[in-house]
Amino acid sequence: MVSGLPEELESFSSRIDIVPNVDWRELPKLYASVDVNLAPLVDTLFNRAKSENKWTEAALVSVPTVASGAGAFTEVIASGKTGILWRFD
Repeated sequence: MVSGLPEELESFSSRIDIVPNVDWRELPKLYASVDVNLAPLVDTLFNRAKSENKWTEAALVSVPTVASGAGAFTEVIASGKTGILWRFD
């Protein structure tokens, strides 16, 4: 089991890397090294107040994002065009 990986993603564990916190100056290189940026958030008041930075940083290096349909993600991502919004309904 990959530490911190949700049970639902276990079958994909050989294809998922979980990276510890890195210096912000390393983020562009890290984002550029992945195929897809995942930004899952449970739809709560706290998470709706979070910014869209994860999407913006990945977009700057041409990496698509799959994000929760919560908060600012719904304002900046055109689902199916500039990313994919996923609803947990």
